[in-house]
Amino acid sequence: MAFWNSWFGKPSIDEQVVENILQQEVSAVKQQNTSNSFFDGDFHTGNYMVNTFVFNGEKSHGELGNPINLLPDYKALRLRAYEADFTNDTVKIVTGKFFKWVIGTGLKLRSEPNKVVLDIEGIKEPLKPFRNNVESYFHTYASSTMSDYSGKQDLHDNARDVLKTSFLGGDCLTVLRVDNDYNLTVQVIDGQHICTPILSNGYIEAAKLRGNKIKHGVEIDKRGQHVAFYFVTQTDNALPTYERIEAKSKSTGLTMAWLTYGDKQRIDHVRGVSNLSAILEKVKKLDRYTEASVSAAEERAKIPFAIEHSRFSDGENPLLGALKKNQGVDVMESSYATGAKLAPQIAATANKQVWNMPIDSKLKALESNSEINYETFFKAIFVQICASMDLPPEVALQQYNSNYSASRAAINGFSFILEQYRDKYSKSFYKKVYVVWLHLHILKNKVSASGYLPAFLNKNRYVVESYANSRFIGQRIPHIDPKKEADALRIMLGDPSKGEQPLITHEDATEQLGNGDFFENHDKVIEERELAPKQNATKPEN
Repeated sequence: MAFWNSWFGKPSIDEQVVENILQQEVSAVKQQNTSNSFFDGDFHTGNYMVNTFVFNGEKSHGELGNPINLLPDYKALRLRAYEADFTNDTVKIVTGKFFKWVIGTGLKLRSEPNKVVLDIEGIKEPLKPFRNNVESYFHTYASSTMSDYSGKQDLHDNARDVLKTSFLGGDCLTVLRVDNDYNLTVQVIDGQHICTPILSNGYIEAAKLRGNKIKHGVEIDKRGQHVAFYFVTQTDNALPTYERIEAKSKSTGLTMAWLTYGDKQRIDHVRGVSNLSAILEKVKKLDRYTEASVSAAEERAKIPFAIEHSRFSDGENPLLGALKKNQGVDVMESSYATGAKLAPQIAATANKQVWNMPIDSKLKALESNSEINYETFFKAIFVQICASMDLPPEVALQQYNSNYSASRAAINGFSFILEQYRDKYSKSFYKKVYVVWLHLHILKNKVSASGYLPAFLNKNRYVVESYANSRFIGQRIPHIDPKKEADALRIMLGDPSKGEQPLITHEDATEQLGNGDFFENHDKVIEERELAPKQNATKPEN
């Protein structure tokens, strides 16, 4: 039954299995209640009667209801999130800003080999040439289509795909492939293609022989490590065909395939869930409310006035004469004939006229408070949606209507959250790619790293990790008042002439201002200063 439900797109949860689990839990509770006398109900202790209950988090009966063990339907949540991002402008506002800020034009490598560990391990070599080499080479690699498996986009484009696919869909698979010339390419696969190869003979049986099991397309061992991934490569035939990708290389042990998660409901789940899961229904209702408000306003605009008659009115229409005059036809003619005659003869609607209303009747404008209250209601819901996505509404709307302190506080808070997400996605994408790329870069003798290969062969992970130690930085949010930010950083840099000790480095200050790389800027400034006197010397006098 579970197989057919999964195949035809229904929740792939076997109801009988769930029922058996619930029955076992109920039986366990009953056995515990009968085996312990103090759970038997009411019992006497001296002259007092004590009632003992099992607390499950509910203080007032009926407020929480029965505990529910939610199991995510990965396929349905993925499709609903993709639909929301495709059709809902509110979701697009939030996700669009979020994706652009986290990755932006791409994260830039900062190679930071751990010199202390390398010194302790007896490796003495200059690390500045190593840093300059790998940063320059990796920048060229990441900005080129040579990094892409299909040769269509660069590494930063793939990083944006990983972020978007995992954030909306819940997870995506990244596969690293090495060709015969030891060139590394990256392939990103949507998580919807990862599934258990039920209809393919041999995969499940082979996994069992290895002592592993396959859950939702992921082969895991007894320790819970991901061993391999199965994804659909072709669906044109009657039965889909699958490809099995091992997580680690058999020759090097390096990670060559992994899942990047948007969110995980529980730590022992092998698949992720969409970050939009909690707000899907709310944004759908908000979208319907918005569409209904706009449609209602449009329909009311078509009928600007209505004549209100009381019980004593004779029902006369004071506008009927003017209507006939403007149309030049009888009002009972067909709409097509009326339209044809009306087009060349139509005059101004009222032309500042004063209407003499019949007895006990008045002209009333059609209006509604829904448009007036719409902004307040929409903003209240929008703030909740933004908060659930860790995005300030000011950043999402790009509207900073508050004072400097409030706007700056919102930006600082988002900057902190932004760094958390960048750290997450650099660990789950950029750094994994960089580790394999660096290994191949050293093997091809592109950079000097005398202690790397001996340590790698001897499985000295401390040395290997020290060489690969790095971080990835992204673009900074523009400052509201750049002068105040620059003055604050100059204070932290200190004044050497006054004997002040700096609180930060020049590299950190340049990075915080978002002005590129300090060392590159320094070299360019020296070059410009040397060039300036030559230009002034050749400048003709007036």
